[in-house]
Amino acid sequence: MAKSKSHVKAKAKLESFARQYVINHFNGQQAAIAAGFAPKSAKVTASRLLTKANVKALISRLTAPTIKKEQITVERTLVELARLAYLDPGQIVDENNKLLPIPAMPADVRACIAGMDTSAKGKVTHVKIADKARALYMLCQCLKMFSEERIQDLGVKYIVLDMPRPPRPGATAVSPQLPSLDSRPEVTQVDEHANQKAQLGLKPKFLPNLSSSK
Repeated sequence: MAKSKSHVKAKAKLESFARQYVINHFNGQQAAIAAGFAPKSAKVTASRLLTKANVKALISRLTAPTIKKEQITVERTLVELARLAYLDPGQIVDENNKLLPIPAMPADVRACIAGMDTSAKGKVTHVKIADKARALYMLCQCLKMFSEERIQDLGVKYIVLDMPRPPRPGATAVSPQLPSLDSRPEVTQVDEHANQKAQLGLKPKFLPNLSSSK
């Protein structure tokens, strides 16, 4: 009987977490705290709960009506991401670099506005554009551009930034300057068999100093 009650209580807690996850805009930590889990370990708890199949099913069931009503699809989401990623900032100003009125901006540009500042008279003085770099990163993830398989398909594994570059047209090629022998630190080579010869009573043979040899 006690086991049945604990099972029902645990199930109710999972359902509460799923609901709070949607209510808190998919913030797992806040959802765990609101569902009654320990605040100190809420983040870890949320990560663990979100891997459970029954919790995923609950979240899908709760979000399904909204997804259908708002016509949230993969295609539409990718279009919005592409708008953010490939935005041309030049489209928010006129030929005199003055901010265009919001209605005069193209629809693709208006979709990228994350916020705006207005003057006391209500005129828009500044617009904040959504994170372009973040959108590009999310698109790269969708295309799996950072996966090992994708890197191999592209034929690129490592990028060497300090490799020699060809001279620009009209520029004089400069040969790399190597340090002279005189500027190198002195190195004395010792006979590799010195220890064995010492045991036999023979004196070790020192080879000439490399830095002074001509």
